[in-house]
Amino acid sequence: MLSDSPGASRISEATAQRIRETAERLGYYPNVAARRLASSRTDLVGVLADTFFYSISLRRLEATTRALLKGGYQPLVWAADWSPDGWTQAHSILASNSAAGAVLLGPTYPVPTTEIARGLTGAGIPTVSFDAGDGLPGAGVDRLGAFYELTRAAIGAGHTKIGYLQPGQVTQPDVLRMAGIEAAVSECPHVTLVTFHPFPADAPPAREHSRDLGFETGRLGAHRYLEDDHPPSAIICYSDDVAISFMHTVQSAGVKVPEDVAVFGFDGLPESSCSYPPLTTIEQPVDAVGAAAVGSLLSLINVPDTASEEYRLLPGRLIARESTGTLPRFPQDGDGPVDPKPHDG
Repeated sequence: MLSDSPGASRISEATAQRIRETAERLGYYPNVAARRLASSRTDLVGVLADTFFYSISLRRLEATTRALLKGGYQPLVWAADWSPDGWTQAHSILASNSAAGAVLLGPTYPVPTTEIARGLTGAGIPTVSFDAGDGLPGAGVDRLGAFYELTRAAIGAGHTKIGYLQPGQVTQPDVLRMAGIEAAVSECPHVTLVTFHPFPADAPPAREHSRDLGFETGRLGAHRYLEDDHPPSAIICYSDDVAISFMHTVQSAGVKVPEDVAVFGFDGLPESSCSYPPLTTIEQPVDAVGAAAVGSLLSLINVPDTASEEYRLLPGRLIARESTGTLPRFPQDGDGPVDPKPHDG
């Protein structure tokens, strides 16, 4: 047996080295499945999501797989493509391979995250959340704090009528976004909040799960804005791709950004610095959340009786750019993670 474990082999180091060199020359690789059977342990961890269509989903995936590999585990990536059968198949594959654990990336459709987690943990597979919430251990982004900060920044810049371009399907993360906006507005009686729902009430659910959902949401939301006789002077969009699409559409109609409307995004995608104008946004701490979520999972795997099952919220970072004009430094020093440069696009 080839092994680097101390005491696993009684042969000399020189002989072991010759065996390794021969194995490498012949293209030999250890049989991982056989090693699992022999040790009754597994190094597989499921990384599960609805889809990896979106840029932020790919960033979550990258952060999670990097943290798992660093921890000595092999990620098994699965996209259920919004299908209940997809989640059933993922559960079956993880259970049949005796997976060490699972990470759920973001909220899940159409099967509730809690239902998926219940099935996995019932099969003895510890499960944590990367931004899925729903009472699972793990970590996520503080959306309530982020959208509170965006709204306060808009108010601090003098806007008294603020619009929120929300997604077509309201999920738990969007409930938190809205709560942050409403909390900031409630502190300022002179400020009015207007919400823009991009899709008709009778739109089929399938429209919510298309590759260009964010850009379609921004385009349709922009048309709602253009139809308003007295539109808001600031628009907060639920994601960067929505904000970029919104800006493109209204500017094509002759509206100036930020002179006529200031636009705020959320995610901190690389594309946000290349939009026209560069987008003010809150950058999600994706790497830190991934490391925290995987750390929570490894605790559940290694010390299940003593592991913490808390859900950690990590703050984002406000990056002020030209889409909102010159913003005051808000909140003040020491109050939050605000980028000190007002225009870094």
